[in-house]
Amino acid sequence: MKFTCNTSVLADACNIIQRGVPQKSTIPATEGIFMQAKNSRLTLSGYDLEVGITTVIDCNVEQEGSIVLNARLLCDILRRLPSQSVTINCDNHNLCKITSGEAEFSLVGIPADDYPELPTVSGGFPIVVKGAVLKDMIKKTIFAVSQNESKRPILTGSLFEIESGVLSVVSTD
Repeated sequence: MKFTCNTSVLADACNIIQRGVPQKSTIPATEGIFMQAKNSRLTLSGYDLEVGITTVIDCNVEQEGSIVLNARLLCDILRRLPSQSVTINCDNHNLCKITSGEAEFSLVGIPADDYPELPTVSGGFPIVVKGAVLKDMIKKTIFAVSQNESKRPILTGSLFEIESGVLSVVSTD
């Protein structure tokens, strides 16, 4: 696998994905970010066996492939890179070279086959909501979410309800 993309775009995407990656896990692959380069796109995924996050960014793919790289190390490296573009080149032995300008790092990856498959949603119907609108809805209701899991765990979340094309978010403690 070999691809080149904008350093800040990749760093931002990895920081988002890192939120879905556990710090410690009995499955080493889940401590990493799954990366798949294909058709001028890079798909990044993080999954802690409960919550999964996936995003796609544009990149220049020279050789298609996939690998899992340690999330913490990858994000630390990407934050410190000097150049506007970064190239990640992984060989058949899962050794990845990350180059940007004069900087060069090596990381040993985990085969993509070891990464657990993210569950897919079937049935239902998709909705499209602008990120800023969803963020605002959550910001206006998060204060009412209970912090105490011991009494009624159901109150530690928010109810998302769609009726007649209108999305409502309700929280209570």
